[in-house]
Amino acid sequence: MFEVLRGFAILSLAQLLGEVLRRVLGIPIPGNVLGFGLLAVALFAGIIDVENVAGAAKLLLDHLTLLFAPVIVGIVLYKEFFRTQWLPMTSAILVSTAITLVLVGKLVDSYLGGGSRHEIPRR
Repeated sequence: MFEVLRGFAILSLAQLLGEVLRRVLGIPIPGNVLGFGLLAVALFAGIIDVENVAGAAKLLLDHLTLLFAPVIVGIVLYKEFFRTQWLPMTSAILVSTAITLVLVGKLVDSYLGGGSRHEIPRR
């Protein structure tokens, strides 16, 4: 149980640090995104051991569906807005998804050295 509490403390401190940085530096990025970006850097650099946050992360992921309840309530409350604005919203979602897929594909391609490990034979 102590491990989970320690994990939540680390996650909360990361979020708090990101929020403080956002306010102090005036960065137009949400504080929680900055904080968890810093957490990712700390995890990759070995500053924070993954085992320190694994219990809290697993608990959050196990109950992830509960975190979507406010989104569902928002959709129900603004159903008229969604009914009238479905085309621009759908277009934005499709375009941003396509851009994300292309950028991630290029990133993975550059990470793998410009080619796949499994070359497709050409005829």
